[in-house]
Amino acid sequence: GQTNPWAIGHLVNHPPRDHLPNCKTIMINFYESAEFEPKGLLQYIPYNYARPPMWYGAKMFDPEPIVMHGLGIIASRDVSNEELFYDYRLSSGSKTNKPDWYHVIDEEALRERWHRDDEA
Repeated sequence: GQTNPWAIGHLVNHPPRDHLPNCKTIMINFYESAEFEPKGLLQYIPYNYARPPMWYGAKMFDPEPIVMHGLGIIASRDVSNEELFYDYRLSSGSKTNKPDWYHVIDEEALRERWHRDDEA
């Protein structure tokens, strides 16, 4: 079940064609020095990797031990009584494989995310 009432980023939709995104992502590192486990806070961190990071990869360059890397969704402007939207910047490798509801918001951001010149 859901143990973290703030873990609701999956509810933020891609904007319809007549709206722009009002949210963006921010990287979050949960450092070991914060001592989440002794304080009973570890349950609020999404503590499962789909594929655990390699000990000799980018993790070697972290300034201090990290319990988990995370991603947050924050409002990019003041919002009040409106739905939150986030640009999914999908990459399917083919324009025909994208869902009907999806449309490209920012072609440059899409290329930067996926490092491809032919994506948009």
